[in-house]
Amino acid sequence: MNPAILFLVIFSTLSLYTKAQRSYPACGDQEECTVHTACDEFKKLTVKGFLTKDERKYFSSKLCKNINHIYHVCCARKMDETRTTVLSLTTESTLQTEPSLQTEPTLQTEHTQPTIPRSKLPTAPNCGFHIDNRIVGGVETSIEDYPWIAKILYLKSNNKTGSHCGGSLINERYVLSAAHCERRIPPSWKLTAVRLGDWDTRTNPDCQKFNNEELCNDPYVDVDVIEIIVHPEYIPLSPSQPNDIMMLKLKDTVEFSKWIKPICLPHDPSVGGIDFTKLSLEVAGFGKTDNATSSNVKMRLDVDGVDQERCTGYYGPKSVSITSYQICAGGVEGRDSCNGDSGGPLMRSGSFPNTIYPHFLLVGIVSFGPKKCGTKDAPGVYTRVSEYIDWINSNIN
Repeated sequence: MNPAILFLVIFSTLSLYTKAQRSYPACGDQEECTVHTACDEFKKLTVKGFLTKDERKYFSSKLCKNINHIYHVCCARKMDETRTTVLSLTTESTLQTEPSLQTEPTLQTEHTQPTIPRSKLPTAPNCGFHIDNRIVGGVETSIEDYPWIAKILYLKSNNKTGSHCGGSLINERYVLSAAHCERRIPPSWKLTAVRLGDWDTRTNPDCQKFNNEELCNDPYVDVDVIEIIVHPEYIPLSPSQPNDIMMLKLKDTVEFSKWIKPICLPHDPSVGGIDFTKLSLEVAGFGKTDNATSSNVKMRLDVDGVDQERCTGYYGPKSVSITSYQICAGGVEGRDSCNGDSGGPLMRSGSFPNTIYPHFLLVGIVSFGPKKCGTKDAPGVYTRVSEYIDWINSNIN
């Protein structure tokens, strides 16, 4: 895909690090600007499972006010409900069809508690927050997108530092990545730190124009790694790359901000059993462009889940075993996780109890794929994070 494709539109609902202020459109004549929790239409959406791209876009379009991070939406006036036409998020004529939400396991379970205590790993709405207003099919991200993405830094033999893998911030002290990002690197390299809050590698801080005004982030933060925890059953030389997952413990506690936030993990057991076939997933990071050069700007891409049979059909003849501990996605020519990072996140957006906006779950970690990125019918392979929640829990201290 051509990296010069349409740039993304910034959508800011939080306070800006700029003089420019976010302006919201006025509500319609038959609507009122009210707290989202008081609007029946939006209440119903909070109990749904995974949301489609159109539903997430609709959330964004209905914002009318933000007071101290309390979001207000344009809601149909109750007195006019009988004669007011409101966009239905489940009407096929107004939305592009995606797999029915009602056939997908919901993320809301009253009696299921996360395996990991909330004090160790955040749960929504304190993780994975990302309001979507991008142009579908875009490659470059907005400056505010995916604030959990980390760049893993290596000290090389020439005493220079480089980044060749990505990861995801999961709380204030830990980053999750792929084990091969430590076990399959040149002997002269040393994994030393992670970089958080970066958007454009050419500048620091970074700025992006929005309506002729500049939105600028804070300078990125480099945090030393004091412990590398590789899954004990990872086999570096195996072509199947089983248990390709590791945790990086950071020396210092990370201070969360608009530009640095953790992503949610799939605590709920119902998420672990989801068949992601044909579901829309997302990858992001500082990966390769179509001319095989690394991107200066954080990139993202939609990829669809691929069934295990089709995935095995491609990798089986290459002596690669695909298991239930992995997810396959992509396989469309020119569209693959090279637009993200090795070790970076495979994500799915969903709704949670007591939240109005969708939050991102880290469902997979970029593990491996075909030698030529974006090869037709050759999906990428990702480590399925839900299968390792207990292992993650046991290694957080």
